[in-house]
Amino acid sequence: MNKPDAGAEALWLDAILAAEVFATDPSFVGGVKIRGFPGPVRETWLQMVQDLLPENTPWRRIPAHVSESRLLGGLDLAATLKYGRPVAETGILQECDNGVSILAMAERANRSIVAHLCSALDQKSVTLEREGLRGQAKSSFGLIALDEGLDQEEYVATSLQDRLAISIDLHGISVNDLLESNLNPSTISEARLKVSNLKVPNEVTRTLCATCDALGVESPRVMIMAHRVVRIIKVLLGDNSDWDNAIASTIRLVLLPRALRLPVMDQMEDNQPPEVDQVEQEQQTETPEDTSGKIEPMQERILESVLANLPADILARLKVQSARTTQGRNSGKVGQIRRSFKRGRPMGTMPGDPRRGARLNLLSTLRAAVPWQKVRAENNLSTSNTAVKVKIQREDFRIVRFRERADTVTIFVVDASGSAALNRLSEAKGAVELMLADCYVRRDQVALIAFRGESAELLLPPTRSLLRAKRELSALPGGGGTPLSSALELTTQMIDRSCRDGATVGYVILTDGRANISRDGTQGREQAIEEALEVAKSMRFLDARGLVIDTSQRANRNSEKLASTLDAVYLPLPHADAKSLSAAAQANLA
Repeated sequence: MNKPDAGAEALWLDAILAAEVFATDPSFVGGVKIRGFPGPVRETWLQMVQDLLPENTPWRRIPAHVSESRLLGGLDLAATLKYGRPVAETGILQECDNGVSILAMAERANRSIVAHLCSALDQKSVTLEREGLRGQAKSSFGLIALDEGLDQEEYVATSLQDRLAISIDLHGISVNDLLESNLNPSTISEARLKVSNLKVPNEVTRTLCATCDALGVESPRVMIMAHRVVRIIKVLLGDNSDWDNAIASTIRLVLLPRALRLPVMDQMEDNQPPEVDQVEQEQQTETPEDTSGKIEPMQERILESVLANLPADILARLKVQSARTTQGRNSGKVGQIRRSFKRGRPMGTMPGDPRRGARLNLLSTLRAAVPWQKVRAENNLSTSNTAVKVKIQREDFRIVRFRERADTVTIFVVDASGSAALNRLSEAKGAVELMLADCYVRRDQVALIAFRGESAELLLPPTRSLLRAKRELSALPGGGGTPLSSALELTTQMIDRSCRDGATVGYVILTDGRANISRDGTQGREQAIEEALEVAKSMRFLDARGLVIDTSQRANRNSEKLASTLDAVYLPLPHADAKSLSAAAQANLA
């Protein structure tokens, strides 16, 4: 029999704790985001949660492409046509009041569905104003979001993650690592009654706030949810446990998955208030409410515990999350979403004229017409004796809206000067070829700009042709000066042209930052660098996501300054090969 892996067993123990915390009070916690593929591990966790909940607790699954009428409730078309009067149907969110709802494939959820879920989680109710119906129903539930995204390419909407307290990752956990929970539904019910009467000490709240600051977590909702989770964990651990264990578990389940930077131990010491006189210290010590002498040691212990339990891939994950936070524009590999009336993925209906090329949605048209049938029957001036079941007028027509993703163009700007070509040109060629192979699957495009000598040149216009890319790349020479400003100007023109064509644009600049050729062709390092930064200032306002890869042997200050001016991600990779360059571009432009 295979022995369980120690690291995977620790992850599963955290998953068990997450299930127990969520089952204690799903609505109070808000929800759980589970990252993992379908399989026995995820189903075991879901079954554990359901077993810990009280009997007859509502348990509803939300399909990936659920309609708004099924989610919120609306007009029951079949019953309405049968009885001749508007009949409302109950939505999923109303059915799972005081229960749990499960959102399948949460990373692909429609934005409108995400907005309705966020509103219901905030207000604990569902407001219905559509199809002639109006009302408000109670809907207090906990949400389990199933994240099946591949790597970092697909992820749950930030607005929804902000309302789900706990995040767990089931990747790396096998069936051999699974353990059972030591609690039962009766124990969970007793804990639910104790949570409301438990008061969190001020030093615990300050410790959680300090940890949020140390990890770069800025959302106030996260701090509120962490405060709720730490209360539940303290009750589940028992009266004999101290708050340190509850805080450490809360950080692992709530704060660490949202971290944007690594905690620095010296940070706590830098924020210390200036020393006071010994008399004032004695007065503060005598005050019962003051616990400043206990706060800092607790913070130090907790941060040390966090540093000791960091996952192995934390650095790569933080880099991607930081890039998403600093660049919130909807550009990059995924492509911008555009509306269409002819093709793409359906995204609801709207009033319109189907004679203009749009597609008529018959069911939505009938739903819009049904509430007015009684009025139209009374005002019917027709002398015909023909019995008409449903009277449809022009304003009832509903047409289908679609959404499609725009083409994506990734522009590689390669430094082919004498200082960079010797070690980096072959890696750049290999990276472009790898990106092309990956873009072929997504039908994206790749362009190549090389700069050397006195000017920059567009070697490869946006293309999906792998053969053409290899042909152009094989003939790319190296040597000469570094006209960085000319390369940035040409990149600006390419970005502007691609955006005008409706494409989503990302660019990757591979350079050592040693610019020495001005735009007029004259030599001079200081003037060349100043001109490059001037072009970068205007380039930063373009709708494109950027990545500057420093290819020098040591991190160059000029390259870092260029990335800061461009508002792009700076990535020093002095010893990178083609695969690492391609992986870095894909991760930061996702």
